[in-house]
Amino acid sequence: MPDKHWSKGDVLQGTISSLDQQGAWVDVQGEMVFLPLAEISWFEIEHPSENLRTGQSVLLSVFSKGAKGIYEGALREVRNDEIGP
Repeated sequence: MPDKHWSKGDVLQGTISSLDQQGAWVDVQGEMVFLPLAEISWFEIEHPSENLRTGQSVLLSVFSKGAKGIYEGALREVRNDEIGP
C-alpha cells in the first residue's frame, strides 16, 4: 500500500485495531498509526484498554514518522460511533 505522506499536525480519523501494553494501533485508510500509551490519556494509565476499545472510532494528530516508516500520533478525541462488535 502506498505511503499516505501525512505531515506533523495532520488530524486523522481511524478505528482502533488493537491494544497492547505499549499503546494502541489505529487503522487509518488502511495504514496503521501507533498511539503510544503516554499519548492516549492525560492521566497515568497502565493499559490503553482503560480508555479505549477495539472498533472505536478516534481522531488523532500525527506527531512523527519513525525510521521504520511507522506513523505515531496523539489521541485527540474518542468518537461515539463504533465499527464492529
